[in-house]
Amino acid sequence: TSTCIFFKDKKNELKGPFTERQVLEWYRKGLFKNSFPFYFMKSDSSPDDSTSSFTLDELCNRNGIGAPFSLPSDVPSHEKIRAETEQRLCSIEEEIRSLRVKCEEVLRVKERIEKMEK
Repeated sequence: TSTCIFFKDKKNELKGPFTERQVLEWYRKGLFKNSFPFYFMKSDSSPDDSTSSFTLDELCNRNGIGAPFSLPSDVPSHEKIRAETEQRLCSIEEEIRSLRVKCEEVLRVKERIEKMEK
């Protein structure tokens, strides 16, 4: 299965699928803005809201200005992104629990201080 490239234009409309050769030709003509999101997909699928995208700036920084649309080798899969997101969420939830405990401790100390000041 070959890789196809999609992008969203200045009207935020999804365009594609295109080959790397097509997109590279348009890039060399200066037809893309640096902020356009680009999506790399298998030929039998289209991007959706959970699909990772890369701006032209990110692609140029990652792959060089000569061939920015070479498929990044470390594009994470949906499953990997979901798993990493769940891990981050669990970590954030644990941090929130820890902060709640600290807040409760601070409130207890504050109450003691207030009682002592009376």
